[in-house]
Amino acid sequence: ETEADVVEASALYILAPIYEILHELYAGKWVRSAERTHVTPNEEAEEKECVRYDLTFQTPSYNGIQGETIAILEYKKRNMIRYDDFKATLLSAHASEITIQSLKDEIEDQDKETYLQRNAQAYSKQVCKYAATSRCQHVALFNWDNLLLYRFDRAKIGKGDTGDQANLTWVNESGIGGKFVQKCYIRKAILGWILKAFED
Repeated sequence: ETEADVVEASALYILAPIYEILHELYAGKWVRSAERTHVTPNEEAEEKECVRYDLTFQTPSYNGIQGETIAILEYKKRNMIRYDDFKATLLSAHASEITIQSLKDEIEDQDKETYLQRNAQAYSKQVCKYAATSRCQHVALFNWDNLLLYRFDRAKIGKGDTGDQANLTWVNESGIGGKFVQKCYIRKAILGWILKAFED
């Protein structure tokens, strides 16, 4: 039920077989780090800004130079990721630029920062920050019941900028929850996500 339970269960039942596949395909080309801390100097505040990632996949460090972050997996407590909190901002993967801009304009016209509700707003800010600080396109949220796979196409372009939209794939094993929820085994979805991240 707790985040620690989700971490432990996913390590045993989901990630262990995936690690074996990655070792076979990318032997010596990656490492994983649990609870890695990234420190960024904040020139304006004259202090350092710290971000802690639950689990990262990255290229190995070489001669003291930090490896490149391939993907980040962030864990959440069960029942804390709710489709209804996100649904007002979700569009089809085939939505036109006009449809996307129309939603952005609608939010702006109503003097709102976002249509995200409750935890969705905090979680989305968190994954945006992770993508920006690590310059990593692939960030996922997982609470055992739901897996949210974010892809930030602009994460490597602008320093500290993820843009104002992301591609999101919402997966659970029942396919129940909402219009944009995809039914898939979580292990299979994480494997596909991580292989795509390695490819990118």
